[in-house]
Amino acid sequence: MAIAIAEGCLDEARTFLAQVWKWYETDSYGDYEPPDQIDYPKPGQRKRAAIQAWEKAYLCTGYRKKRRRILEVVEPLRTGDRSALAAILHRWEAEAARFHGVERWWEPTPFPIEEGLG
Repeated sequence: MAIAIAEGCLDEARTFLAQVWKWYETDSYGDYEPPDQIDYPKPGQRKRAAIQAWEKAYLCTGYRKKRRRILEVVEPLRTGDRSALAAILHRWEAEAARFHGVERWWEPTPFPIEEGLG
């Protein structure tokens, strides 16, 4: 979806959103709060319940991260707000450059969606 947005193909991005929306509209994990530190059970503690608890926390954390990203673009995508979408993509790109340790080589450049924006 992010690539379609970056390219300015908003109808394609909306189609993708419609396909995944049923999984992200409502938080699948409800009130569940994973622990702050998610460590795989140590040898001797690897009982089925401990491994299942770790899996649930791990999956919940990844799901919620993806859900937050999708929710960020829902409204600007629905309204066609190209400048808001570009700002979100630039922030994501900067976060990825920091995360991967390539910030000193990375240089932000305009996305195709920004063509024609003032």
